[in-house]
Amino acid sequence: MVKGLFRKSLTPHVFGHVVNLSRIIEREATRLERSTFSLAAKDIQAMPRDQEEKRAAISAAIAEANRVGIISQESMDAWVASWGKESELPPPEPDVDGASH
Repeated sequence: MVKGLFRKSLTPHVFGHVVNLSRIIEREATRLERSTFSLAAKDIQAMPRDQEEKRAAISAAIAEANRVGIISQESMDAWVASWGKESELPPPEPDVDGASH
């Protein structure tokens, strides 16, 4: 009964993603010879740590950009467009202040 109520509350698009995710978890649990519950519980427990690692990586990237600057898209485009030509440009240097973005 609860499954039916749960299914009715989901749009077909979202329900399809839930079904696909369920199949992925079942296959991985089978491969690891673990229950789907234990596999899902382990992943859910790891979520806060994973999110913190992601936040730390983003913060480090922003700090690095602030320290050394950023290469503009225009400079990158010009450099790439020059590849293979007689007048090939050297790799661009940072030309945007990272702290201003």
